[in-house]
Amino acid sequence: MKVVDIMTNNLIFHIIFLAVLLTGNNIYASTFLLRCMTTNMEEGTNIELSYTVLKENKWIDIVDSTKVTNGEFVFQGDIEGVTAARLDFSNRFICIYIEPTQMQLCLDGNKPYRYRLEGTTVERENVELRKQLQPYMEFYFELLDSVICLSNRIYTMQEGAPMKDSLYHSINNVVAINKANHNKMDRIRWDFSLKHPSFQIIPNLLYSISERGTICIDSVRSVYNKLPELTKNSIMGQLALKEIEEQEDRRDLLKRTSIGNASPNFIRKKIFLETWLN
Repeated sequence: MKVVDIMTNNLIFHIIFLAVLLTGNNIYASTFLLRCMTTNMEEGTNIELSYTVLKENKWIDIVDSTKVTNGEFVFQGDIEGVTAARLDFSNRFICIYIEPTQMQLCLDGNKPYRYRLEGTTVERENVELRKQLQPYMEFYFELLDSVICLSNRIYTMQEGAPMKDSLYHSINNVVAINKANHNKMDRIRWDFSLKHPSFQIIPNLLYSISERGTICIDSVRSVYNKLPELTKNSIMGQLALKEIEEQEDRRDLLKRTSIGNASPNFIRKKIFLETWLN
């Protein structure tokens, strides 16, 4: 009888233990943990991680922050599936893809775009894209440093200094070069999307392209419609669709303006307000 009781108790214990494990896995199924080892970054450097989540049918922009401590920093949060994220620090940033799992990031403050991320299923896709984008991203950071340097020189000058106009002209030139550089990167993202429609990161590339407006939105919509259903139903897929639809609305609004249904001033004000509020 005692043996039976012991066996019964053990069985009940294991059933309860298994139930707790399963319940625990469900509760924390969407939790991510991102650990980063840094080099060439000062102690106490502020790090920001930003990404977008969908909760109760509402898009919420998350911005979390921490500091480098003993050459490391850690982020933890809840996401649903592969999510596009951005790390900002010391006038630098990198775009990464995070997943509800444990991830290890190695980051060089002097060469941020050459980071190494382990633990995700899509980094293989991202590495292939980053190889093509790397020279343009590194050129972007050079341009950014140039603008910061020129801006600092203007800030230290007295009002009406003769060199100010020349420096402003230099900044405008850098901005124009930067725009051309971004257009080249968008073309790479576009060609990559056409070549790899099955990749999970493609919706985020289409989102970025739509946001900048470098490719005809009808073409972007066509590529999006051909994506696998699983990809379109993902968080990044839904976010890409939202951006595409917003750009289509703007296009349609401008078309209606061209046939006199609304004044140009009204359209400009509406677009400005939408952009500002979003």
